[in-house]
Amino acid sequence: MGDWGEVMNIALIGYGKMGKAIEQIAIERGHTIVLKITSQNSNDFTAANLSAADVAIEFTNPESAVQNLYKCFAYYSRGMRKYRLANSITRS
Repeated sequence: MGDWGEVMNIALIGYGKMGKAIEQIAIERGHTIVLKITSQNSNDFTAANLSAADVAIEFTNPESAVQNLYKCFAYYSRGMRKYRLANSITRS
């Protein structure tokens, strides 16, 4: 389990040495890696796949990092709008 007693579903964006090290530590602490994005599977970096994660950790290169963060923010923003709408409907 995590430090706060919760298991996190983690997306790793970049799966080189650091991504693999974080994966090992996360698994040892009871977390789950739900998505691993590399240059070979960048088409898997979608809102649908990212929605399975509680957190995304970005470990690519400086040329890609900013664009990857923008993509995460856009996906998060869309997901939060859906959550807020669903949440307001269930409370009505």
